[in-house]
Amino acid sequence: MVIEKYVGRTVLLNISDEYTSNNDCIIQSSENTRLIYAKVVDFDNYGLWVENPNWAVFPKNGGPSKSYRVNFVIPWPQIISIATFPDRDFETGGMPEEKGISSIGLKS
Repeated sequence: MVIEKYVGRTVLLNISDEYTSNNDCIIQSSENTRLIYAKVVDFDNYGLWVENPNWAVFPKNGGPSKSYRVNFVIPWPQIISIATFPDRDFETGGMPEEKGISSIGLKS
């Protein structure tokens, strides 16, 4: 499977509208879009495991939010397509900001 070459790397996911709208609390992207850059951490029969490097939680009694790195699965039936970038280095410049494309964990 080609996806195993991209474990640990960033890919562009085209995810169903239903999944993105129902899972915004864990995706926490900068805009509600179905095109999302994500770092692949693993894959299995259930789906593609991706990382949210800045999952934010807010204390019940107020105060500043806390951020954690979390991994979560996007089920295969929710993934419309995956684009890979063999010659693009996402690590040196961080996640790109491109019109109509969001990044997991970058909600402002």
